[in-house]
Amino acid sequence: MAWRALILAELRRGWLVLLAACGLPAPGLAQLLAFGPIQQLPGVIEPFKRVEFAFVISNFTGNPFDPQAIDVKAEFTGPSGQTRVVPAFWHQPYARELFFDTEFIYPQGSPGWRVRFAADEAGLWQARFHARDALGREDARTNSFTLAPATGPVSGFVRVATNTPVLVTDDGKPFIAAGVNLGWFTSLERGTLDYEQWFSLLSTNGGNYARIWLARDRSLGLWASNTTTTNFSARLDRAWRMDRILELAEQHDIRLLPTLLIHRQFRTGTNGEWQFNPYNVTNGGYLTSPAQVFTNARAAQDLRLYFRYCVARWGYSPHILAWELFNEVSYTDGYDQQAQRVSEWHGEMADYLKAIDPFGHPVTSSSARPLDTNLFATPQLDFLTLHDYWDSPRWQEKMANLQRQVRTNYRRPVLFAEMGYEFRSGELSAQRDPDGLHVHQGLWTGVMTGGTGTGMSWWWESYFFPRQFERKLGPVRAFVGRIPWLDPALRLAGTNEIIFSTNTLAAYGYLTTNAAYLWISDPAFGPGSPSNRVFTAATATLPLPPGQYRVNWTDTRTGQTVWSLRQTGALPLLTLSAPTFTNDIALSVEPLPVLPQPVLHYRFDDLANGPVAADSGRPPATNGTFNGDATRTAAGQTPSGRGHALNVNFSGATNYLRADNPPKLNGLSQVTLTAWINLRGAPAVNDRILSKLAATAGFDFKIFDANTNLLPSLHINTTATSVQPTNRVHAFNRWVFLAVTYDAGLTNAAARFFAGSSNEVVYSLGSADKPPAFGGATILDTANEFRVGGTAATTQDRTPPAWLDDVRVYDLTLTPEELEQVRLEGVNLPPPPPVATGLQRSSQTVTVTGQGLPGAVYQLQAADSLAPAAWQDVGQTGLAAPGGIVTLTDTNPPDSRRFYRLRYVSGP
Repeated sequence: MAWRALILAELRRGWLVLLAACGLPAPGLAQLLAFGPIQQLPGVIEPFKRVEFAFVISNFTGNPFDPQAIDVKAEFTGPSGQTRVVPAFWHQPYARELFFDTEFIYPQGSPGWRVRFAADEAGLWQARFHARDALGREDARTNSFTLAPATGPVSGFVRVATNTPVLVTDDGKPFIAAGVNLGWFTSLERGTLDYEQWFSLLSTNGGNYARIWLARDRSLGLWASNTTTTNFSARLDRAWRMDRILELAEQHDIRLLPTLLIHRQFRTGTNGEWQFNPYNVTNGGYLTSPAQVFTNARAAQDLRLYFRYCVARWGYSPHILAWELFNEVSYTDGYDQQAQRVSEWHGEMADYLKAIDPFGHPVTSSSARPLDTNLFATPQLDFLTLHDYWDSPRWQEKMANLQRQVRTNYRRPVLFAEMGYEFRSGELSAQRDPDGLHVHQGLWTGVMTGGTGTGMSWWWESYFFPRQFERKLGPVRAFVGRIPWLDPALRLAGTNEIIFSTNTLAAYGYLTTNAAYLWISDPAFGPGSPSNRVFTAATATLPLPPGQYRVNWTDTRTGQTVWSLRQTGALPLLTLSAPTFTNDIALSVEPLPVLPQPVLHYRFDDLANGPVAADSGRPPATNGTFNGDATRTAAGQTPSGRGHALNVNFSGATNYLRADNPPKLNGLSQVTLTAWINLRGAPAVNDRILSKLAATAGFDFKIFDANTNLLPSLHINTTATSVQPTNRVHAFNRWVFLAVTYDAGLTNAAARFFAGSSNEVVYSLGSADKPPAFGGATILDTANEFRVGGTAATTQDRTPPAWLDDVRVYDLTLTPEELEQVRLEGVNLPPPPPVATGLQRSSQTVTVTGQGLPGAVYQLQAADSLAPAAWQDVGQTGLAAPGGIVTLTDTNPPDSRRFYRLRYVSGP
C-alpha cells in the first residue's frame, strides 16, 4: 500500500510519463476532467450588477482552493471585443434562519464552483469556462448572456483620479467617503444582523463607506487555527456571511474596504494571535516566527492563493472600494528590522492583486505609525490610509497637519481610516468624550484637509452607534458634495491664507480661482476643552477676485443653511461677515452664474411710475397696470426688507396687475415662472399667482386649494386639467419664493416645482408628468392678457389675499442653481461694499473717492497693514450723493505707507 501511495503521490507531481514508461498503471487516467452544465443563477442583468454561474467539475478530488491543483477560470468577451478573465471559486451554499435576534446558518446542498462577473458594456457577452488540473487534464464550456443598456445612472467601480489626489467612480464623479469602521460583528450569534442594522443607520444618515476585517478569527477570517494555509473548507460559513454583508452594502450603496490581513495574526505578545495562526509551525505550518511571512517564498505563494480567492468571490462588486493588504502592519513582529522588505512585499502583493483582479480595484494598506515613510513610499499602493489616536490639546490640529503632510509628500489620495481620542475602549471613549466632539472634528478635519473622505471612527459597536453619532455624517457629506473635487484649480487653503477678525479661529478647506469651501473652527475647542465658544460679529477675508458671489453659511451639526446671501467683491480680497455661531461653521463662496434675461420681469419699487409697474425684461417692454384696488405695499414689506411689493390683499374680482397680451409670451415651448408670495389670509381654491390662460391655450401658475400650506399648481393649454407637486410650503405671513419650470417636449417630469424663503435655499417640491390635456410641444397662443394675482380665464374672483414681488417669466427652464440666484436677488441682502475709485494726496491730506449707494453713509478707514485688527476709522463720515459718489478725507496722515478702504455705516 505504501508503494502504491508513492506512485499516486509522484503522479500528482507530474511523473505520469515516467510511470507509464515503466509499465505501471496510471490511476484515474481514464476519468477525464469534465464540466457539468453551466447554470446561470437567477437575477436581473444590469450594468455593474452580479452575473453568477454555478457548475460542478467531475473527477477532481484535490484541493479546490489551490490553482496549482486545479485552475478554473472564465474568460468573458464583450460586444466590442474586450476580454476579462475571472477566477472561479469553491462555494458551499447555506440557508439562513432567524430565531429572535440569533442568526443560524447551515449547509444546504453540495459544494461546487461559482464564477461571479459584472459587465459594463451593453450587448451580447460570451463566456468561456476552462479548467486544468495538475495532471494536465482540461475541459471547457461556453455560455452567453445579454446586458441591456442602463435605465438610470450607474457609478461603476472606484478608481484613483488621474490628475488630482482623490477617488472617482467610473462615471467620472468624485467618491468622497463618509462612514465608520465596522471591523466585525458583535458575535457569531448576531452575525449579519449587526450589518443590517449598521448599514441602515449609515445610509439613512448619509454614510457611504465602511471598513471591514476579513482576517479576524472570531468573525470573517477565512483561515484560522482550524484551517490550513491553503484550504478554507472549514470556514466557508464565514465566506457566506461576507457574501451577505456585501449584498447588504450593495442594497444600501455603501462601499466596503476589506482588510485582508491584520497585524495580530503575525504578532506575539499583547494583542498577538500568532499562537492560532496556521502558518505557525506549532499548528502544522512552516514558519517559526511571524516575521518570516515577509521573506518566506512558500508563505508568499499561499497568501497569493488566499488573495485570489477573495478576488474571485467578491471582486465582481463595485461596492468593494479597494483591497487593503494589512491592518497596521507596523505592529507585526520584527517590523523595525525589515521595514524596507515589508514595503517590497507590499509592492509584490499589490502587483499580484492587480494582475488577477479583472475589475481593477485600487490597493492600499495601513500602518500604526502616523507617518510610515517606508510603507508610504511603496509606489504600488494606489492611495494611503492613516491611523492615529491621541488625546492632546488642540486635537484637530495634529490630524490636519499630518494629513496635509502625507498628501503633499506622496501626492496620492489620503484617507484617515482610523482616528480617535481614546484608543483603549469605546466605554472609555464615552466617559472622556460623551458628546463625540472628536468624532465631529474628525469627520470635518479628515475631508477638509486634503483627505478623500472623512476621518473614520473606531469603537463602532460600543461608542459610535450607541451614542447615535451616525447623525453627524449627513451634514458633512452634504456640504462636501458642493466641492468641485475634479477642478484642476482646486487646492488646499493655506494655513494663514484666510484672515479672521479674531485670532482664535482657523480655516480648513479648499480654494479655486473664484470659489472657497471652508470649515471654520476654534482649534482649542475639543474633548479636552469642551466649553462652547460663541463667536459674534466675526469676519473672514478670503483671497477671491472681484465679482458677484453666492455665500452660504452652514450649521455643521444640522446641515441647515444659517445664512445665504449674495455678496459683491470689489477687491482682490473678499471680506465676509459671519453670522453668530458656536464652535464651528462651514462656508461656501461660489461665483453666481450669469442669468439669462427674463422675457418679462416686474418689480414694484418704481413709485414715480404711479399706477404702472415697469417691465425690465426683454424688449419690447410690456409694463403692467394696477387694476382695481391693487397697489404697492408700504416700504419694507418685501422679501428684502427694502422697497415695495404688489398688494392684492383686497376683496373683489378686479384687484390685480394686468398687461395687455404681451406677444413675447406667446408660442413658448419651455417656460419658467417665478414669484415671491406672502399670504395675508387663507386663499381660495384656484387663486392665481400669475396667469396668461384661456380655455384651450396659454399657461397659469395658481394655488391649488384653500390652504395656507400652499400647494402650487400649473395649467398648460387648458383650464380643465392641472398638475401639482407632492409637497406643500407654508406661506402664511411669511415671504416664500415659488417657481415652476415646464418643458413641453418632455413627458416624464415635464413640470418641476420649487420653493425657498429668505433663509432657505431653493429646494424641490416635486415634479409632475405631462398629462395629455396639456397638448403638444408648444404652449399655444392666447389673446388673453397677462395678470399677476388674477386671471382672464374666468370672471370669478381668483385673487389671493397676498403680497407678491419680483415676478418673472423666462422662455427656458432654469436649473435649480439658477433659481437659487433668482431667489438670492430677492432676499435681504447686505448693502454692496463701496468701491474706492480714486485717491489723491496733497501735503497734508489724502482724499479717497468711492462709489456707493445713493443716500448711504460711509466711513473712511486706514491701516498700516492688511491685518484685520489694523483698520481704524479716520476723519468724518460722508453721505453718498444721488449718483452714489462719496468723497472722504484723511487729514495729516503719516508719511509711511498706508492702506485705505470705505466702510458702510448706514442708509438704504
